[in-house]
Parts: sequence; C-alpha cells; structure tokens
Amino acid sequence: MKTNEAVMSTLNNLIETCKDGENGFHTAADSVTNSQLRTLFNTYARQRAQFAAELQAEVRRLGGDPERTGSSQLIPGSGAVTPIAGTLVARAYSRSEEHEADRHGVEILRRANVPKPKEAMINTLTWLMQASGPSEGGFFSTHPGTTERIEAIQKMR
Repeated sequence: MKTNEAVMSTLNNLIETCKDGENGFHTAADSVTNSQLRTLFNTYARQRAQFAAELQAEVRRLGGDPERTGSSQLIPGSGAVTPIAGTLVARAYSRSEEHEADRHGVEILRRANVPKPKEAMINTLTWLMQASGPSEGGFFSTHPGTTERIEAIQKMR
C-alpha cells in the first residue's frame, strides 16, 4: 500500500528528529555545570527517546523498518552549536543567581544593622578583588566579573 509507505516515511522522519533531539539534549546536559539544568536536559533527552520508541513501534506495526538513529547533523555544523547553546543557557542562569546572591547578601547585612550595607558589600568585593585579583567575567563566563557585580550593587535601590 502506497499510503502506508508514505506514513512510515513520515514516521521515520519524526523518529530521526526525536533522535536528533535526544542527542542534542544529552550533549547540552554534558556541557553545563548547573545540576538543575543537567537534570532538565537529561529529562528532555529521555522524553525524546520515549517519543522515538513509540514512533518505532508504530512503524513496526505497519510492517516497516523503523529508523534507529538521528540524522547526526540536521544542519551542517549544528553539532558544534549545541554545547555553545548549553553554555549560554547556563551562563545566563549562573549570572542571575550570582547577582541575586549579592542582593541577598546586602539584605542580610541590612537586617544585621550593618551601617551602609551596600557599601559594606562593595568594600568586601573590592577587598576580594585586591586579594585574589579581578575575575574577568566575559561573554562566555558562567559568572559575572567582580567589577560587574560591584556595578550591579551600586545600582541597587
């Protein structure tokens, strides 16, 4: 039946797409340091594997031979993009957490009745920078540089 062949071809394309997604999420999970993101990416990879398995069972039910692998590279060069994407996601997440930790630190100092809590936090970071050297931060860095952190604290209300 020609109709079954068209359906199986479409299902095999979907299987390939699911396998590509599974591989991509595994690669992303391997490229991040944040355990929550790693868990999330691994969950998405398992979901894609389950989707592929269900589609493979349907191809077999229709009497066909299901696709077993992904396309390896959906777009030429895309294999190099996934780790970068994972790094950028982790970077944004870690940076926002670092800034939030600084805000929380200022609030703790305020509650402890430390005079001028923002200045106390800035002085601490300045001392840290002098003692250990500045952390550079940068576009691909997972944490903001010390200077960037000080600037963010200065802008706090």
